[in-house]
Amino acid sequence: MDQTKDSIIQKFAAQRISAYIHQYHGGYDQRQCSCLRARKDLSLTIDLKKNPGAAHAHYSSLQTCGSIHSCPVCASKITEHRKNEIQEIIDKTADKHHYLVTLTFPHYETETCGESRRKFMDARRRMKNWSEVQHHTEFVPFRKILQHHQYDGSVTTVEVTYGVNGWHIHSHELFIFDKPVDDLRKFRADIFANWTKACLYSGIEIKKPLAFHRRAVQVDALHGDHIAKMTSYLTKISTGNSWGMAAELTKGSCKKQQNGNVTPFGMLFEILDNKNNMKKYGQKFWEYCQTFKGKQAIRFSKGLKKKYGIEEKTDEEIVTESDLLSSLYGFFEIGEWKNILKLKMRGFVLQNSDVEWNQLVEIINSEIRKRALQNDTKRKETIYASA
Repeated sequence: MDQTKDSIIQKFAAQRISAYIHQYHGGYDQRQCSCLRARKDLSLTIDLKKNPGAAHAHYSSLQTCGSIHSCPVCASKITEHRKNEIQEIIDKTADKHHYLVTLTFPHYETETCGESRRKFMDARRRMKNWSEVQHHTEFVPFRKILQHHQYDGSVTTVEVTYGVNGWHIHSHELFIFDKPVDDLRKFRADIFANWTKACLYSGIEIKKPLAFHRRAVQVDALHGDHIAKMTSYLTKISTGNSWGMAAELTKGSCKKQQNGNVTPFGMLFEILDNKNNMKKYGQKFWEYCQTFKGKQAIRFSKGLKKKYGIEEKTDEEIVTESDLLSSLYGFFEIGEWKNILKLKMRGFVLQNSDVEWNQLVEIINSEIRKRALQNDTKRKETIYASA
């Protein structure tokens, strides 16, 4: 199956699991329960629209949650937009020097997601605010490192996974310098000294110093083809497509698995694969969503967007903006839409919307008859089994 099409169905299926988890833990008033299901006004139709040049349609006149952390469908739109913003900045700073710095820290099974995030973010804040240290002239404060290389700006994302050692939180930060780093090893060592001090002051226990020294700080100098690859890497999402730097920064939560750990959206896919995984991952996904609710997933340094002429947009604005440029493709009446919801066909409709509307209607009607027959067969089998 076409990977783009397949990903459309996967996203809506995963969103359905997310909505169920939010309903179970938080009640029906959670926005995720209504996202791309309920009407946002009293209109009598559910419209499908297409953007200029787009192969597939999108739903209009429906409520959206605009959550990059808890909704795979909204997250896909938001991260794609952010990826394009990062790529534009990279293109406009082609004459400058780009470095990707990844920071991580020891994590333990006994810590909650909230505790891990608090310690990690506190350590990042401390590191960026260090001043000179008396009697330790070899220590170079992080701010001086940036000043020395004529810091132009940065883009940061915080990525989360879960595994046998609990919640693993780390950040990717793209630094843009006017002056190149002459000695990458010393550059990494200076950042490591700042990060180690920050972790200790934030109450992070370093039980294995050698492992921490090896893994805590990673620095990559980016040029030429590396920049193109890392653009996607900074906004990654599990669609089966290749990554680049912008993708790595923006789509970390959307990947399924990394190094044996599972990402938040990966938990939803695990539940889709086996409903028994709900016991294992349902509560953890809710914990993650509550911890990161309202938190920025992708952060641009102050003034960076304005400097390079990029318009500021909230996640909510990104999710709804496509309607301003799109044209009507087709529509469903309320009764038809309820039937599509009942048969879990929202993703199927968009998957097949790369044809004329009349053809799509025939495809939908055929699939409805097929699914209705399957449901009827299952119902009869249940009745016979209980007789």
